[in-house]
Formats: sequence, structure tokens, C-alpha cells
Amino acid sequence: MSEPLNKEKESFSVVSSGIFTLDRALNGGLPTRSIYEIYGYTNSCKSTLGYHLAGRVALSKCTLIADFEHFDPNYLESAIRNAGGSGPIEMADTTDGESAVGDIRDSLMDTTFGAVMLDSVGALIPKAELEGKVTDANMGVKPRLMSKMMRYALYGLKRNNECVFLIINHLHPIMSLGSGAASTSGGVAIHNNSHVRLKLKAFEKEEEYRITEGKVDKCRYGGEGGTFRFASITGLGIHLGLTAVIECQWMGLVDEGKTVKLDGKSYGYLKKLVTEAASGNEEIFQPFKDKLHAV
Repeated sequence: MSEPLNKEKESFSVVSSGIFTLDRALNGGLPTRSIYEIYGYTNSCKSTLGYHLAGRVALSKCTLIADFEHFDPNYLESAIRNAGGSGPIEMADTTDGESAVGDIRDSLMDTTFGAVMLDSVGALIPKAELEGKVTDANMGVKPRLMSKMMRYALYGLKRNNECVFLIINHLHPIMSLGSGAASTSGGVAIHNNSHVRLKLKAFEKEEEYRITEGKVDKCRYGGEGGTFRFASITGLGIHLGLTAVIECQWMGLVDEGKTVKLDGKSYGYLKKLVTEAASGNEEIFQPFKDKLHAV
């Protein structure tokens, strides 16, 4: 039955990612009841950011991970817990694409879940491809499955408005179109129906840590858009203290030099701060967080 026009907007929360530049780009933080597409080339910390955002939004609620990439389960849990997620972590049935999409649909409609994540679109294979011959023509099967998944997501999030759906997608170079041309997997439904699109690229890679630069390609809720940066530590996930240092450097809030200096005080080389972060010393990073929030 139809209803009169309701001019009040549907309510949903905005949750801080803890990453100052990302929150600023998203006009205050992470909108819940939303579909996020996190995409980029390999080794750009797409899964790491997905785990972090899941932990920040889900908190004590359940998180569902549909993992087709066989990622390290210990790292998965560490990254979610490090972000603040304390609820149960469940794994979807990844026997085939249809089974995973079914679990994703059920979880998105279940209010005990705060985050659902697919990792990744490119690795999800429909049953027809798995059970058929290599020579079978299955063109269009996967985009149709993805389109169905997006419809489920939009429907489910209207009922579970404190949840997020995170989709990890890869960029694939298109050699025939020249340097710089690339596409993502799964058809256009993912791009069209997502509320937020975050494009990542590796900025600096070291054995102990990585720095990633991202760009907000799309945000239906407004905001400045633009770029952001975050730092992750091997085996731990995104570290917000080290991220604050990187953001301060990027924004020109620290003194230039070989060592990290803030307001005339030296904190040593960046690798020393990486060691402090890995050891659990959070106090050393507070001045950098304060500096950012004073901007």
C-alpha cells in the first residue's frame, strides 16, 4: 500500500574512521546504511582498509567476511580488533559465488550484523563456471550475479540502517587501450549502486609498514572528496597513531628534516615511531592527533 510523502530523511549514523583526512573527505566520517567499494591495484591495502572500516562500524556487533582471497585469518582478526571491533567474526560460505551472495544477503538483513565484506569481486566465481567445462561460454553470468547482490544490499540496508557493506575490487590494466587504462570486475552495478567509492594506491612500502594514499571517487552524502592517507603495520593493521604522523607530514604540520619534529620537539626517525607503534606505545602519538584536530 502506498504512503504519503515523508519529507524527513531516513536516519543513519556517521562513524569516525579515526583517519582524520578520510573523515574530512567524507564530510565527517563513515555513513552507515551504505555500500562502499574499495578498489585499486594489488598491494594497496584494500583488504586492510576494509577490515579497519568494518571494525570501526560494527564494534560489538557481528562482522561477516566473504573471503575468496584466502587471506591470513590472524591478520584479518588483528586488523578488525585493532580498529575497535569486539563482536563475533563470521565467515561466509565460499563454495561458490551464489552461496556467498546468499550469506551476504541474509547478514545484511540481520540487525545483529554491523558490517559485511566481500573480498573480492574478482575472486568470486559463479557455480556455472566452477561446474562447467573450461570451453563453456558463461559471459554475463558474473555481472548478473553482482547485479543481484547489489539489489539485495540496497534492500537489506534499508532495514539494517546501522550496517555497512564493504566490497573489495581490483583494478585490471586494459593493455589494448594504452597506458593508464584500467577496469574493475563485476560490471557497472557495483559502481552505480555504491554510495561511497574509495580508490587506493600504494605510496610507500617497507617491510615493517606501508603508507597508502586514497581518493574519494564518489560520496552520495556530499563532502570535500579529495585524497587521504593512512599507515598500516605488518601483522597489525591500520595504526591510527602512526597514521596521524603521516597525515601531519603530508599536511605540512611538522618541521621538515630527516627526523620527525613537531613544534620543535624531535621524535626520531619514522622507523622509530613504527617500532613504538608496534610495541603498543600510544602516548607518543597523542601530540600528532591533537595537532590534526586543532586544524
